[in-house]
Amino acid sequence: MGAFLGEEPLSRALFAEFLWNHGYKEQSEKEFSEAAKGRPINYRVGELLVQHFFRTGRPPAARQILGVLDKQSSEWSPTEKARIRYFEGQSYFLEKRYQEAIASYEVALSIDPGMFYVHEALGKVFAETGDYDRAIARLRFLLAKSGSALPPQEAAELRVELGQAYEKKNLFVQALSEYFQASKLDPANEMAQKRAAELGKEHL
Repeated sequence: MGAFLGEEPLSRALFAEFLWNHGYKEQSEKEFSEAAKGRPINYRVGELLVQHFFRTGRPPAARQILGVLDKQSSEWSPTEKARIRYFEGQSYFLEKRYQEAIASYEVALSIDPGMFYVHEALGKVFAETGDYDRAIARLRFLLAKSGSALPPQEAAELRVELGQAYEKKNLFVQALSEYFQASKLDPANEMAQKRAAELGKEHL
């Protein structure tokens, strides 16, 4: 089948993604390896490679691709440049290099303030470093700006993250409110249901 798709890197990367999603891991790796050899690198190819390296636990390999993309920065839109920094932050987060992750996320927002999901990423890294006030501020900002536009499941996940941050500060009433709202948005969210029930028994 690969022969019909040609040697173009984007075709190879898309084919590799297809193979991976259908369980052909070894063949997928070969196609991704071939796609990675192309220069200059197509932005979509770069994103596919980076996401593949994340899911297979290879943040340094992802940063190598991001470095190649960065050298071609004159070709990218502000949003694409910001996403390069966001992905860089994600690579550091996966390695628990939290301060470097924060720096990359903040650069991403300085380039494109409209990338609201970067605020969620910052909220997570602040929570991991124990800076719960900043985590809460980021998550509340994100929900205020885009919560109503998000799919209910995603909005519920954000509220669960916010509830967990409130719990870390022993603000149990606020946490309970977030879990209740998350449960309302997504009745299938087990964490929201569980924590709402447990905190309700303890604090109501």
